[in-house]
Amino acid sequence: MSGAPVTPASASGRVVEETTLAPITGIDAESGLRRVAGNHKLYIELLRKFSGGQLQTPEEIRRSLTSGDRARAERLAHTLKGVAGNIGARSVQAAAAKLEPAIRDGAASADVNSMLEVLIAELEAVTIAIDNALPPAQATGTGTPGDKASLQPMLVKLVDYLRDNDGDAIDYFESMRAILQNAIQPEDANRLARAIQAFEFDDAMTQIETLAPSLGIQL
Repeated sequence: MSGAPVTPASASGRVVEETTLAPITGIDAESGLRRVAGNHKLYIELLRKFSGGQLQTPEEIRRSLTSGDRARAERLAHTLKGVAGNIGARSVQAAAAKLEPAIRDGAASADVNSMLEVLIAELEAVTIAIDNALPPAQATGTGTPGDKASLQPMLVKLVDYLRDNDGDAIDYFESMRAILQNAIQPEDANRLARAIQAFEFDDAMTQIETLAPSLGIQL
């Protein structure tokens, strides 16, 4: 993606604040931006959340395998695959996509460990690239009107997944969860997470529709 400034339109037709984003090695930014309706500011926040929150996932997978909890290890690999895909981290997505079925199918420990090492290397490389490319973070208050407004395209997309009973709703929710938690009460975020993770999509949609007015969001 070019580092030239772009002023995209949001899902509601409003112009989103212009933000310059330099090319990032290992990141398909065009794909990631499409998932947030071209909102550069929101996309940069997602990249920061990924960089700060996913680096320990391979070690969590390893610990889960060591303790015999293959289901958790597979779930962690699946979630990382989805979150990486949402921001356009193709190499990480591919590494996690290879690891997930290996865990599920009971592949040899040596093979799984080898895949984990590949995942760690790809994740570290992408994390470093993100940290080097992002503009300096600007302090923002939790739940500010700007934060809430930026959720519009993400919640619209999440609701689309829920209405279609699409299992990708789980991965997409995880990719936006940290941002959502900045805008709503913790108990509301946790309640919504439980519904989505349990595939109770109708309940999740009802919760979002209830929360939307307080966020100034139209679904």
